[in-house]
Amino acid sequence: MAEYYDVGYDELGYDEIGDDYEGEYGALESGALPRRLPGRRTSAPSRRSIRGSMPRPRHANRLMLLPINTQGVAIAAGAAGNATGFPQKIFKPLRLVIGARTDTVGTFVEAITAAGWLVNQIMIGATPQAVALGGIVGDLFLATAVETNFEFDTAQIGHQVVVNVTNNGALAHPFFGTFIGKAINLPQVL
Repeated sequence: MAEYYDVGYDELGYDEIGDDYEGEYGALESGALPRRLPGRRTSAPSRRSIRGSMPRPRHANRLMLLPINTQGVAIAAGAAGNATGFPQKIFKPLRLVIGARTDTVGTFVEAITAAGWLVNQIMIGATPQAVALGGIVGDLFLATAVETNFEFDTAQIGHQVVVNVTNNGALAHPFFGTFIGKAINLPQVL
């Protein structure tokens, strides 16, 4: 059961510092009883004291990048291709960003952005990440797009993360994209 001096003392406006004590256990000048007796704990133990001095894992659940690309191989105009990434840590993708680039063939120059790509499928391991078949416009994956975080499945170490895309441009282009997500560092076994 809480004592009268354990709760509400601050709200009553009495002196926080306690310089009004008369002697070691004396009453306040106002005549009220002291907030707490010396040596008595008035609050719950801190999380630090309960948990002890156990160190927190370094960089646990921090945002990291997973590059997804076609390894420099160009995807022909109107053709589809796979861009693959291989996470080396447990990785939970949150957002896909498609890069922009400019390619030249002879005198013809074409700049391609995310709008020049159609995302047909995103696979993590063997699991598709869309609820239905069909293409997703690349505009959704622009670097400047807002509210484009998703709940992708977690990729385990050894899983492939594959993005199947169609090039909507007039030239062949390699695909470059990046997943932004949370990586989980496992404790190292010595």
